[in-house]
Amino acid sequence: GIRDSSTSRGLGDVYKRQVSYLGSQIVDHVRATFPNEKITFSKEKVPLGTGGAILNALPFFEDQPFLLMNSDIVHKINLADLPKNVPAAHLVGVPNPDHNSNGDFSIKKDRVLVKSDSNNLTWSGISIINPIIFKQSTFENAYFNIWDTVLVKLIESGQVTGEESTALWIDVGTQERLSLANQMLKEENEHHE
Repeated sequence: GIRDSSTSRGLGDVYKRQVSYLGSQIVDHVRATFPNEKITFSKEKVPLGTGGAILNALPFFEDQPFLLMNSDIVHKINLADLPKNVPAAHLVGVPNPDHNSNGDFSIKKDRVLVKSDSNNLTWSGISIINPIIFKQSTFENAYFNIWDTVLVKLIESGQVTGEESTALWIDVGTQERLSLANQMLKEENEHHE
């Protein structure tokens, strides 16, 4: 989802992209979890992908950079330390997990670059995005992938900054990794009791 949250970064409201699958359950859960936050949900008749969802949400951001965070990750990355203002985009990378051993990008002097053979970082799914990058392009379809359609061009021209985080991060995109995350969080909760 797309997030710009006073609880996580001190920036303001929250915008959440609603997916069609289990959409009402997601809305109910988020509203129950964050009862004091102003949260706006986008009603998508068909899934728009991350890029299409951002295009749909642009009016909510009033040309201000926003936090973009995948909804299928568990992490302890400190969101408050991320830059508040970026000219294009700022990506958080994590050491490559087993399921993405060749990585997505590398960083040299705070700039993101993509090597053709192998990269030492995987995109965590956490970034700061300046909405201007969507206003500088036209898109053929309402559904599109932000990486291939928007970010690669900006990375190639040296406009995307990045940082590495070694904090806990798990992509819970498979049942096995979801179980791992649940077990780790359970053990952490038991340790703090």
